[in-house]
Amino acid sequence: MRHMKQTIYERIFAIANISFLVLFSITIIYPFAHVAASAVSDNAAVLAGKVTFFPVRPSLEALRQLMVNRGYRTSMLNTIFITILGTTLNILITSTLAYPLSRHDLKLSKFLNFLVIFPMFFAGGMIPTYLIVSKLHIIDTYWAYLLPSLISPFYCILLRNFFSSIPREMEESAIIDGASHIRILFQIIIPLSKAAIATIGLFYAVEHWNVFLQAIMYITDRSLWTLQMFLREIIAQSDFAFESAEGANSFVALESLRMAAIIISVIPILCVYPFIQKYFVKGVMVGSVKG
Repeated sequence: MRHMKQTIYERIFAIANISFLVLFSITIIYPFAHVAASAVSDNAAVLAGKVTFFPVRPSLEALRQLMVNRGYRTSMLNTIFITILGTTLNILITSTLAYPLSRHDLKLSKFLNFLVIFPMFFAGGMIPTYLIVSKLHIIDTYWAYLLPSLISPFYCILLRNFFSSIPREMEESAIIDGASHIRILFQIIIPLSKAAIATIGLFYAVEHWNVFLQAIMYITDRSLWTLQMFLREIIAQSDFAFESAEGANSFVALESLRMAAIIISVIPILCVYPFIQKYFVKGVMVGSVKG
């Protein structure tokens, strides 16, 4: 009888748990579906508030006007360039720092680890960072996006812990064969750390794709704007004119343009994530538990 009661309670919990997860999923999916439907719906239907979950009188006018706009194309190319170059540099620098920190026989290892962990709790702040960027003369350059976020102490620690989980015997065998530490890192350690590198690479890529604060602080040249700055301009303005491919200005419903810009800015990350999802959980769990 006691076993039956426990089974009933377990079933009740399972039903409640599933119901909660379904409702929670709907609250996440519905806004995204509404934005996607509004981006491909007729302007009049969007302005009238008739669009909910499905498109109303499907139209690609807002997407077309967005794609032919020079400012949008420039900001999109800037964002793609910053994301690719920035993520590559982040992974390279983080790996080269995490590898020596993972070696416990390294002299001053504890002190160097302390120097990495310390900025996580006591950062320099916005004004000192701006002064450094200004002194480096990288205001209104791509380096203003890349250098301040070149390495994350948290991601470095995750990668360091993952490197520490790799058996030392492999490294010792390579050293006996005459391999240098650089060769060990790039030919042994990194290939064995695909899960962790894919994980922090995703984190870095999302940060670069959504870069906004650095653009506000360091960039005044519109030709260096990122996609998030372009979205800010659309959302902040009450009216927005788009320049067509022929050079004439045409007005489209602002709400449709906002939705189209938002959905296009989200799609690239959604397309990348499925390819590295299999590494995601493994990379975070191993890097956070081992130490």
